Order: sequence, then C-alpha cells, then structure tokens
Amino acid sequence: MLDNLALALRATEYAAKTELNDWTTHYKVGWAAVDLLLARGYAELGRQAWAGVTLPPHLTGDHDWSPVAEGLEDLPAPGEAQGSLASDNASISAAAHYRSLGKLELRELALEAAREADARNPLEPRIDELQKFLESLPL
Repeated sequence: MLDNLALALRATEYAAKTELNDWTTHYKVGWAAVDLLLARGYAELGRQAWAGVTLPPHLTGDHDWSPVAEGLEDLPAPGEAQGSLASDNASISAAAHYRSLGKLELRELALEAAREADARNPLEPRIDELQKFLESLPL
C-alpha cells in the first residue's frame, strides 16, 4: 500500500510539472501527499494515529489506510509488498524516496502544492479546505 501511494504521489507530481497551469494537478499532488502522510501515520502508530481527524466530505475513494496498521511490526521494503506496483529499479527507487519523507516533509509538500493550486485558481473552495485540513493535522 505504501509503495502504491508513493508512486501515486510521484505520478501526480509529474502531471503537475507537465500541466503547469492546471490547478487540479497541483491540488491532486496535495491530496496524494496527504494519502501517503496518513498511511504513514497508521503504519507508525496504528489505528489511533489519526483519531479525531476527519477528511473533508467531498473526497471520494476508499481512503482506508488501516491495512498498514493491522499487526505489521516491520513494513515490507519498497517493492517487496504483495500488490506493490514498484516492480523495477526506477519505481522501487521512487517508492523508497517518497516513503522516506517525514510527516512534516509530506505536509509541507502538500501545502506547497495547495499554494500552487491556489495561485492558479484562488476562488476554488476545495483548495482552502485542503490547506485548513493540513494545518489541523496533529504532527
């Protein structure tokens, strides 16, 4: 799960660099970083990691990070988890890079992406929600 979230973050960052003027690509980078950040919290602290944290209601998808907290004392190395999309040297290296980022680094990456999105579409309320959500996280 962590590999796949890390690779999703890499893909959204690539999209944001490719589509510089599209606010949604930067916004998606922010939420991809949030996904990895929350999953990392579950992996490190278990189910209580984000007690009281509520995702904004407009988000779609499963957003169930609890599998990483279910009895895993040692998480698989990048590329070794069952179902991991990190299958070659480049993707394993990318997964390792993003997985190595600390929670504060991931939050800053997400905040920077939100600022980039806001610069392109300052009237979009979902960007404000993302920024407020990130600022409310207990890190």
